[in-house]
Parts: sequence; structure tokens; C-alpha cells
Amino acid sequence: MSKNELIQEALKSNLFFGYLEEEYLEKLALIGEMCRYEKGATIFLEGEKAHTAYLIADGVVKIYKIGENGKEQIVHIFGKGEFFAEIALLENQTYPASAEALAPTKLVAFRRERLMELFRNHPEIMMGVLGVCVLRLQNFLSFIENIKLRDARKRVLYFLWELSEKGKTNSVRLSLKKHQLALLLGITPETFSRVLKGLKEEGILSESTGKGVLLNLKKLKDELV
Repeated sequence: MSKNELIQEALKSNLFFGYLEEEYLEKLALIGEMCRYEKGATIFLEGEKAHTAYLIADGVVKIYKIGENGKEQIVHIFGKGEFFAEIALLENQTYPASAEALAPTKLVAFRRERLMELFRNHPEIMMGVLGVCVLRLQNFLSFIENIKLRDARKRVLYFLWELSEKGKTNSVRLSLKKHQLALLLGITPETFSRVLKGLKEEGILSESTGKGVLLNLKKLKDELV
């Protein structure tokens, strides 16, 4: 499969780009650059000039900030088919957080000047990017409401519900280590482990092989009502 075909496949896996006509996918693929990052590699750092937005063709990316106390706070985790660092589409901006590959990762990099030129000639493509940005805002507000403003147990329950794609699959994969997941949810690793143990005892979840987790979707949904 050629580079352009790989990029088009990645675009099709995105919720909004996937609806674009084939000719527009081809135009986007022509300006995208395929980049590879090993696990633990830095993609960009907070404060660096933002000139590139990214689409994940494969892998997992962590967005994080370092607090005044030197501790890491995970802001978001992105997976295959997701678009991030769209702040680069605005002029004279810096990245508001840092990005790191959590696994061997393939990214499609879109430089601002090339995207802007494409948008001017094909506003239909720009609407796809705007859709991604609006969805990101909606998801962020939902995350704040359903996780950050609730107690530890509810945070974990809502997090598992989101991983299940709101009840569509009972088998989910935890791509982060437990202490990283605890940071993402704003609780201590000890509390996170204690909540998971309780959910196992209640039959809401059970661990399978590797980092996979099986969920009892009915019990999980009942807990969220």
C-alpha cells in the first residue's frame, strides 16, 4: 500500500473526514506526511510553536501538562483515527500541552500553511475539520461533567462506559498503566486500585488477557442511572 493510500485509510477512520468524497481525501493525503514515533517519544512540548496538526493512523498519544509541583497531569488520550493539536490551525499559537507516544505510533502530520491553502480552495474540507473541533469541545465538556465533578467510583464507572463506546462493546483495552489512568481521572493510584477491586467483586468488570477488561454492560449502565 502506498503512502497516499495509507493516509487515506487513516482519514477514513476519522468520524468527520470519513464522510468526505474520495477526491477530497486524495487532496488531503497529498499534503499529509507520515511520521513514526517509538513508545515514549515526544511529539511536541508545551510552549513550542504550533505549526502542525496530527491524525493518528495507528497507536496511542498522551496529551499532558506538568504542574507547578512538577507532577504530570494527563489531559487526554487519543487513539487511532483521532485528530489532535488543531491549535496549529491558528496563527502565532503555541502548543498548550505536551504530546507523547504511548506505543509505537504512526501519525499523519499536516502543516498549517499547506492546510490553509487547501481550505481556501476547498472549504468543504475545512467543514470536516470544524466538525472535529466541535466534537472535541463537546467531549471535553462531557468529560468534565461526568468525571471530574464526581466521586472516585463514579469517575471510574463513567470512564469505563466511555471506553465501551457507551455500551457498544463489552471488551475494552486499558492502553495506560494504572497510575496513569488514575492521573487522568484525578484520583490517587491507591484509590483507583481500590475502586477496580470493588467493581470486580460486584461483577461489573473482570480482567482478561494483557490489558484487556471485560465489562458487564447491564450492571455498568445500571450504576450510571
